[in-house]
Amino acid sequence: MPKDFNDYIRDKNILLKKRDIEIEKEVFEQNYDVQLSQVILGNIVTTAVLNLMTQPFNVMSMQLQLSSNPIENFKIDVKQIMESQYTIQQKRRLELVHKQFKPYPYYPSQFQNYRKALIGIAEQGIMGFFKGYKSGVLYSVLNSQFRFLLLYKLTNENKIIQNILVASVATLVDLITNPLQTIQTRLILQNRLPNFKTYHNFRQIIRSGGLTQGASGHIYKNIFIGLTQIPSILIDSQRINLIYMISTSLVFGYPFLTMIRRLQAQSRDMNMINTNYSGFLDILKDTYNNKGIFKLYKGFGAYATVNMFISSVLYGTQIFGEQFE
Repeated sequence: MPKDFNDYIRDKNILLKKRDIEIEKEVFEQNYDVQLSQVILGNIVTTAVLNLMTQPFNVMSMQLQLSSNPIENFKIDVKQIMESQYTIQQKRRLELVHKQFKPYPYYPSQFQNYRKALIGIAEQGIMGFFKGYKSGVLYSVLNSQFRFLLLYKLTNENKIIQNILVASVATLVDLITNPLQTIQTRLILQNRLPNFKTYHNFRQIIRSGGLTQGASGHIYKNIFIGLTQIPSILIDSQRINLIYMISTSLVFGYPFLTMIRRLQAQSRDMNMINTNYSGFLDILKDTYNNKGIFKLYKGFGAYATVNMFISSVLYGTQIFGEQFE
C-alpha cells in the first residue's frame, strides 16, 4: 500500500471531484492507520517468538563474546578453603562453586569454544540457555520498532542520502536502547543459579550503574557499517541489495558489538568483567595492540545464524505479503 495519498490516487488511475477526493482521502488514512498498527503489532509478536526460538544461540554467542582468558589452569583447593577463616556459609558457597563448575569455573565467563560454553551453560539448568530473555525481547522490540517508525517515512530516492538516514537513525536508536542492552549483557554473563546470582532483578543492575557504558561504540559501529554499505547504491535488485546490507552489517558490525558488550559487562560486581577501560577508544586500542581483531569474532557463527534466520523470516513474510496487496 502506498505511503503517500497522491501516489495512492495515481495508482488507482481515477479522476475524482473535490468532494470525492476528500472522502477517498479519509478512507485511505483510516486504512493506512489500521495497516500500520497491524504491522507494528505483528512485528512485536514475531520478534518475541523468534527471540524465544533463538535465545540459546544468543546466550552461547554472548558467553563467547565476553570470554577473553583461558581457564584450564583454574583450580580450587577445597582443603585450603575448609581450613581457612571463612564462615560456614562462605565455605559452603565456595564448595558449591567448585562442585558445580569443575572443570569449567564461572568467574567470570571464560569459555574458549562452543563445546565448553555448552557445558558451562548446561550446568546452570535448561533455563541457563534462556538467560536475559525478557530484557532481550524488550531491547529487540524497542530497537526494531523505533527504527521502523523513524524510517517508515524518512525515505529518499537518492541512495546515498538514504544510507546516511539509515545510519543516523540506527545510531540514535542504539544510543537510546543501550541501557537495555547492558542489562541483557549482564544477565547473560552472570550465573543464573540462586546461590551464585549477581543480580536478581533489573533494579539491582540499574542501581549498580554503568548503563551507558559502551554507548559511544554504537556511533563508530554504525559509521563503519555505513561506509561498507556504500557499494549498495550500485545494486539495482532489491533482494540482492538487502542480502548485501544484512551481510555487511553482521560481518563488520560484530567486532564493534563484542567491544561494546565487554564494556557493558565491565563492573566491580561479582562475576562481571573486572577491567578498567575508560571508553570505547581505549578498548579498541588495547584490542588492536594486544588481543588481535580476529579474537573479537568469537561466537560469530551462532550470532550470524540467528540474525540470518530472523531476517529471512521477517523480510520473507514481508515480500510474500506484498505479492497479495
